[in-house]
Parts: sequence; C-alpha cells; structure tokens
Amino acid sequence: MNIYTIGIVLVGMIILLITAEVMSHYFKIHSDKFYVIFHFAGGALSFLLFLNLFNNKLLAFFLVLVIGILWEIHEWILWKLYIKTKLYKPKSKDTICDLVMDISGALIFYVIEILHIF
Repeated sequence: MNIYTIGIVLVGMIILLITAEVMSHYFKIHSDKFYVIFHFAGGALSFLLFLNLFNNKLLAFFLVLVIGILWEIHEWILWKLYIKTKLYKPKSKDTICDLVMDISGALIFYVIEILHIF
C-alpha cells in the first residue's frame, strides 16, 4: 500500500466534489451532461484508491460499482427528502449514464493496471 498515492487520490476526490458543488450552486450549471466527467474521474480515482487499499483489481472494480450505486441512491434520497423540485428529479437515463461513466473510469485504470502502463 502506497500512502502517498492514497493521499493524492483522496485530495483528488475532494477537489472533484468541491468543483462539482461550486459549479452546481454558484454557477448554476445543472446539465446532466456536464457532470459526466465528474463520474468518470470519480470512478477512476475510486478504483485507484481501492486498488491501493486492497491490492485486488477485481475487488477494486466491484467496489467502484457499489460506490456508484450508493451515490445514485444518495442523490435520490436527497431529492426525495430535501430538494423536491422537478429540476433535480433523478432520471433513469441520467442514473444509467452516471453508472456507466463510473465503471468506464474504473475500467480504463483496470486495463492500465493489467497492462502495467504506469
């Protein structure tokens, strides 16, 4: 386990989350298409984090999927309990796209790890 890699990945995840929140709340960017890159990068960073924690590629890939599903449930619960506006209502097309992008980010780094590119 490389503690420096874990630290860099966690900082990257925090930066992603803060950037997404700033874009959403301060710049009023609400397009589902804009957030595709955040899901892709989140999937990639999550894969790197889990790979460094558990040193198991398949487990890391599976955990990215689990985290993606939990995030989508989190979005739905926030909408249902607090937000309740039509603008933010979760759509199945967006949810599927988000999960595909989470998995795609993880898959890219899975292949990179298998091929030992870095």
